[in-house]
Amino acid sequence: MKARGSILLFFLLIFSSCREEMPCNHFNFGSETVMLADETYCSENLELTMQVEEINESRCPEGVECIWAGQVSVSFDLKGDIDGKLQLASLMHPLDTIGDYTFQLVRVDPYPKYKQPLERSDYRITLIIDRLN
Repeated sequence: MKARGSILLFFLLIFSSCREEMPCNHFNFGSETVMLADETYCSENLELTMQVEEINESRCPEGVECIWAGQVSVSFDLKGDIDGKLQLASLMHPLDTIGDYTFQLVRVDPYPKYKQPLERSDYRITLIIDRLN
């Protein structure tokens, strides 16, 4: 009887120590994908996983006159066939190629408004991710 209890305890410890995998939102190559901060996104075949790491907002808010329009940049953490960082910016660097993948920043919503601060969770980043091969 003691042996059964020990075996049961052993399996309970093993299964309770397993990490629960983070849920993954799937995207299709070649299609627009809207990403949210703090969410994980995976290609349909799980060869590429990515997550928004940082959003830097410097666009001129609606209701203000600025010397230049500014831009928004978004950094991503990439895992899978390629591991590393990707940074795209609305004006200066909206397209990049890493490994066998191209990444295009289509838009970042919402556009900032004067005296209406945006939280990280407010942003919707639209990308097109494609394979070269």
